[in-house]
Amino acid sequence: MKKYIPIILLSIITSLIMVKLVYDQYDTKENIKTVFNKDETIYLVRVGIYSTFESMKENTMNLSYYIYNIENNMYYVYVGITKDLENYNKIAGYFKTLGYDNYRTEITIKSDAFIENLKQYDMLLKETTDNKIVNAICSQVLALYEELVIGED
Repeated sequence: MKKYIPIILLSIITSLIMVKLVYDQYDTKENIKTVFNKDETIYLVRVGIYSTFESMKENTMNLSYYIYNIENNMYYVYVGITKDLENYNKIAGYFKTLGYDNYRTEITIKSDAFIENLKQYDMLLKETTDNKIVNAICSQVLALYEELVIGED
């Protein structure tokens, strides 16, 4: 029995050292940087700035779907969102044919869910030349933006 004591002690010491090493790895988790919730740049297609709600409603009657933001008592109207400049030009061209001058607005957001969905819509948008599909995609993306980004605030 006495000849097994050194082996048992060595096993216990080895086990304690292994537990300490594993524990120390988890103890330093505050040094880990997250890869989620990073700022992402997106492009919004703005078709107008209006001084009153009534003038905004009157000038956007022909749009099937839009969102607006109020800044400095002005109404900024947006009709499309994308991460891709080529798609931005496609959306801007479509609304130009409807008679709306448009301007690019760049913003950064932290909504991973919205960005992942936007990437899927961007792939669809890249593949189409049909204006009805461009309009439908823009409407879906704006609705998603309202739900996932504006709804988070």
